[in-house]
Amino acid sequence: MSHLGFLDTLDPEQKSAAVSSAGLLVVIAGAGCGKTRCLSSRAAVLLSRTKCADSIVACTFTRSASDSLKRQVIEIGIPGAENIRFGTIHSLAASYLRKNPTLAGLKRGWTILSEDESKDVLKSVVNDMSPEDDDRLKMSQSSKLRLFFNEITRLKENGVGIHDLGQCLKSQSIGPNYVSVHPLTFEIYREYEITKLRLNSLDFGDLAIRAVRAMVKNPSSVSAFNVKHLLVDEWQDTNRAQLDLVDQLVRSGSSLSVVGDDDQSLYAFRGALPNLMENTPSLFPFLTDVAGCDVVYLRRNRRSGSNILSTACCIANKNPRSHLKTLTGVREQQGDVDVRSYAGDRSEGLSVAYDVEQLIASGVPPREIAILSRNRITLKNIEKAFLLKSIPHKWRGGFSLIRRSVSTDIMSYLKLALNPYLDIAFKRIASRPARGLGPTAVMAISGYMADTGSSVQEALAHLIESEGVSSRTQTGARKMCLQMGWLENAGLSGTPVREIVEYIISDEGIGYKSWLASKKGKDDDDDSLSVLADFCDLTSMQEDLAEFLTMAELSASVDDNSYPDGMVYMGTLHGCKGLEWDYVFITGMEANNFPSPTASRFQKRWSRFNTGDPSSIFEERRLLHVGLTRARKSVRLCYTRTRRAYGRPVVSNPSPFFGECELLVPSLPPIEKGNKRDTDNPSPTH
Repeated sequence: MSHLGFLDTLDPEQKSAAVSSAGLLVVIAGAGCGKTRCLSSRAAVLLSRTKCADSIVACTFTRSASDSLKRQVIEIGIPGAENIRFGTIHSLAASYLRKNPTLAGLKRGWTILSEDESKDVLKSVVNDMSPEDDDRLKMSQSSKLRLFFNEITRLKENGVGIHDLGQCLKSQSIGPNYVSVHPLTFEIYREYEITKLRLNSLDFGDLAIRAVRAMVKNPSSVSAFNVKHLLVDEWQDTNRAQLDLVDQLVRSGSSLSVVGDDDQSLYAFRGALPNLMENTPSLFPFLTDVAGCDVVYLRRNRRSGSNILSTACCIANKNPRSHLKTLTGVREQQGDVDVRSYAGDRSEGLSVAYDVEQLIASGVPPREIAILSRNRITLKNIEKAFLLKSIPHKWRGGFSLIRRSVSTDIMSYLKLALNPYLDIAFKRIASRPARGLGPTAVMAISGYMADTGSSVQEALAHLIESEGVSSRTQTGARKMCLQMGWLENAGLSGTPVREIVEYIISDEGIGYKSWLASKKGKDDDDDSLSVLADFCDLTSMQEDLAEFLTMAELSASVDDNSYPDGMVYMGTLHGCKGLEWDYVFITGMEANNFPSPTASRFQKRWSRFNTGDPSSIFEERRLLHVGLTRARKSVRLCYTRTRRAYGRPVVSNPSPFFGECELLVPSLPPIEKGNKRDTDNPSPTH
């Protein structure tokens, strides 16, 4: 079996998992212990045994992870590997439904709605069934949409279809493992499903539920789907609906291999089932009784230093468990776990930025540095400091502060102060705030600027003197002409950036802030005023307009290719799984932030499955465990005593996780009695 020579490159535990003949294989793989390599080797061994590639199905959590797994399996070199069915649980369910649409009550050519499309359909249902004057639910329509969308999504994640919910409500069988739903939810849910049926469409939450119902009705369709070996990565993140789908597939005679780590289960809020790795053998007795079950532990960590692993295991072992968490490092470096205390968030940001600068100056590529936090808001001060120091960085998903719509508006005004001939900036802010300049007037002004090379102020003056212009448009043009004149003079005279921004947002100037506040009430999720406050804070220490605009634009427009050594990563702990860096900074280690303030509350879920995880404090510990194990060489945990939240200083004690990790927090000078604001000295206490 020379073609299986790749097995010699595996450690004993990985090899044991790859060659297992059990009907159920459970690989409990600690962070950095080579689970993907183990799974790809397992797929290759199964292919060498069956010679029927399309009967092997390998599922991962995301499409990108699936593509990566496929590449690894093909690189091993077993003929036919490209014919293995790789994908996600969602794509597997969709593939089955494509082959069996009528069994699921669908017509051929059915479509999958995007999240935005699903919300549009639900919005129409909510507006029809619960209008604004509905006394049964007194809240805004946008709040109703959010409530029902979240409730229906959570129900589906836990395998509760509309028929299941109806039966439960009818028999009043919603027990302690179900969270109560709003009385209107069943009516909205039912009408939402009827509407989608009329559209011959499904949302993502429907895929597993519809496939399971079809399989239960017609077991022979499962056999025809031809799954003989099912492999699932990130098994710990599986929800009830997905578990039901896997259950139906393996009942047709398939083996099952799952890989995961209970200590990296971070998605209970999406219905993931904590402790699933340990419970898996008991969930598939028909497999274990007939073909046996192998449970393999991968504990050899190839990523992190031993000190980092010791701290990561320490926090993991504070959760109830049947076996102590152990990870053995194979790196020669022990790794550093450092704790820093800061009086305020500004000093935290400047200190972290300074230390990142020093790392980069010493030769560390920016791509090997990450700034992580429990939530995005505690990273704002870090981003501001990075912008000030022109440190290349990128966000995991979403947009940086400079890319936000509000920031783009203010930036356009600032650009006009420096360059009054920039018609693209004028078109951006012509109606922000509204001035009575309609699309026709804006096009006329922009066209005149392009034809004559005039400034915005000159083009506005020309419009005012033109014939046939309405009095409303003339009034708006005069007002804007004065405003543009002020900005142009400010740019020429070297007015500090913060003073220009104050003119833009104040009612004595352009009045942007009041206009923004008047729009905010239309969307309960709008955080535009908070973004505006952050942008103003960023400019508070800026003097030179040209330098600020250059710095901001370079920060906003860079991509990985702009820097040969990449950029510093910024993101939340939830988004960092599967990634690794040499140096990791974890900020926001305060008692009122991490663990989350709601973590101690009892978390009932719409689940018929006893998760054994009654408190999300367990998941908070798992989040820290994941964050720690992203680092190869060094981790810094940052505590900030006074952090500004929505413009107000909030004082907090250090996170209790420091004590659970057996780490000492450096002391800070006491807050002076009667001083309402903590001292925010840029020099950190080490």
